[in-house]
Amino acid sequence: MVALSFVLSLLIGAAWFWAVTRLDPHRKDKGSQAVLLTFFVVGFVSLIPTRVLYFLSYAFWGNYLSEGWLFAFIDELFITGPVEEFAKFLTFLFLSSRLKSIKEPVDGVLQGAAVALAFATAENFVYGVAFGVHVLPIRAVFSTTGHLVYASIWGYIYGAVVYQSRGRKLREEYKAILAAVLPAALFHGLYNFLLDVGLVPLAILIDVFALVVAVAIYRYLRRLSPYRPLSGRKPREALAELTAALHWNPDSPLLNQRIALLYLYYRNFPKALEHVRVCRKRLPASPYFQCVEGAVRVLSGEVEAGAALMEKAYLRLSGKARTALKTNLRRVVAHGTPRLELPRGLLPEHTLSRRFFLETLGLREAAPVAAYRRVQLTRRRYLARAG
Repeated sequence: MVALSFVLSLLIGAAWFWAVTRLDPHRKDKGSQAVLLTFFVVGFVSLIPTRVLYFLSYAFWGNYLSEGWLFAFIDELFITGPVEEFAKFLTFLFLSSRLKSIKEPVDGVLQGAAVALAFATAENFVYGVAFGVHVLPIRAVFSTTGHLVYASIWGYIYGAVVYQSRGRKLREEYKAILAAVLPAALFHGLYNFLLDVGLVPLAILIDVFALVVAVAIYRYLRRLSPYRPLSGRKPREALAELTAALHWNPDSPLLNQRIALLYLYYRNFPKALEHVRVCRKRLPASPYFQCVEGAVRVLSGEVEAGAALMEKAYLRLSGKARTALKTNLRRVVAHGTPRLELPRGLLPEHTLSRRFFLETLGLREAAPVAAYRRVQLTRRRYLARAG
């Protein structure tokens, strides 16, 4: 029974952990999958402060009430809910502050959920041993979900405050973080109390309501994520958002590419090249970032080096990567100011690069060069007729 309960509890925990990691579509760029695994493994430590807080709480409350619905009400709302949520939060707070793991506000939600999942896995094991493994499927759906969504509430507040503070210690905001544990504890305690008094439908309704809140929080944070396409934002607004996000994840290829494109929009070629080099350092073999660097070099005047880089890398791009490259560069080159012209040093032997800048990006040749080419074309036509 013990071994079976242990295995089933771990399988349930692993399945939920897989689901939580899939809620972060940019986990590779942020390296957050390994971070979430750390939060899940270390989350079992939350059992220690839980036992300590339970001991201190019952040392005070245990002498007053011992049975009845009033005891259940006090026990669940003033002891069980606050103790378990605060213990999980303390573990999460310690780990997050040590790892500096918040790259965007939604990370607080997911990392808090990972700690809560560890706690729920251990609790499922205890219940499976005490009441039989047949209770585990029910707990996997309701109790485990409850732990996850309760943690998302204080995880959201913590992630948002830390992200906005940019590393500064703000005492007033930390009070708000601690206060965020209270609604989570209230949901948790009320759910347990309704189960204790036999009002199972109402308990499930509490869980559903908490789930709706958690989903709303997640969707709101995903819309505000700097890792999503910044469509609809003005360039300067997008630049400010990306600069703030870069403070927490300075080596991100995705963020550095977007901020490089914005600097290219403003024709700040040195800054654009600086951020592209960060991408190249993180992914040196990527032909996409080699092409981006080549394009920036060509436009900034380093024509020979940029064209040589593009000629080699462009042929290795997949169809999808070529489409993304053309779309991203066309957007910033065509709409930025001042209007760009084809660099004069881009020679005819740079066939692929010339075609890319002329046809794909819509650049025009410089006026003297274009006039010279027209004269040569007219001369050849005249000679052809004369011959």
